[in-house]
Amino acid sequence: MSIECSKLHKIFNSLPRFTFPFDYNNISLNGIYILFEKGEYAHGADRIVRVGTHTGKNLLRSRLRQHFLVENKDSSIFRKNIGRAILKKTESDYLDTWNLVMTTREAKEMYGYRIDWTYQNKIEKEISSIIQQNFSFCVFAIKDKDARMDIESRIISTISLCSECFPSKDWFGFQSPIEKIRNSGLWLVNELYKRPVNEDDLQYIRSLCFKKEEVSPKRRTIKPLKGKVKNQEDKGIQPNKIWVNINRPTKKCTIHTDLNCPFVLGKRETHRKGIESLKIDGGWKSFPSFSAANKYCSKWEENKGYTTTVCC
Repeated sequence: MSIECSKLHKIFNSLPRFTFPFDYNNISLNGIYILFEKGEYAHGADRIVRVGTHTGKNLLRSRLRQHFLVENKDSSIFRKNIGRAILKKTESDYLDTWNLVMTTREAKEMYGYRIDWTYQNKIEKEISSIIQQNFSFCVFAIKDKDARMDIESRIISTISLCSECFPSKDWFGFQSPIEKIRNSGLWLVNELYKRPVNEDDLQYIRSLCFKKEEVSPKRRTIKPLKGKVKNQEDKGIQPNKIWVNINRPTKKCTIHTDLNCPFVLGKRETHRKGIESLKIDGGWKSFPSFSAANKYCSKWEENKGYTTTVCC
């Protein structure tokens, strides 16, 4: 697999490289991302340390946001694995708690008492710093979901099977408690050691990488189809609004710019959380622009010690 892996590295090292901060408008809506890490080299080029994609339509940009910006380890397995390495390196007894998936109401009710939000937010900040300062990536577009998943798997398998593709002695992944990460030299546990690429796959990948694809222009006014407007209004969504979720228990403000974000679509007023008003646990507030939302969050940071993240 060394020859095929070398060819993949040559292709992906030839593509435009993104480093943080980057313009999402220059990234394809659908495709695969290839991640590189500072200090890691293979085949005379920057070594690939992670390959990823997305399952939903038009969510490549959102997936990259989740890795680089959204400080929530349960929305990014990459962030979760970086956090695991941090905790293992420091021999923290918080690792078991970090491994909990807190996305359901049942999990929050059962394990919420174990979460040290101050400490967890500190780890999330450290993860953001590590990813933003040490990782870069390139992308190539694939619209078809099945094709994306297949090519992603074959690229991962090819790299994991390569006898010349190995990490440096100081690679941070060696701190991971997960054996598959340490042994493969990749920030991955799935699709390792399976079916690699062949020459036809390489030709297909080249054709995808070196053709131009239109990327959507900057955010435009959303014009829902007739009949859909009522549904959106019923959910409290209005075009051109930026929503902020103020969470008092976790001392976090989360900015949502995508009206189709599941968190925005699922928000509702309760006896503990309000919409356009704040209650015991906080609530949702809307703003006409991102800058206005960010300014509002900054006041919470300065006066209350809150953290601000961008979900979408």
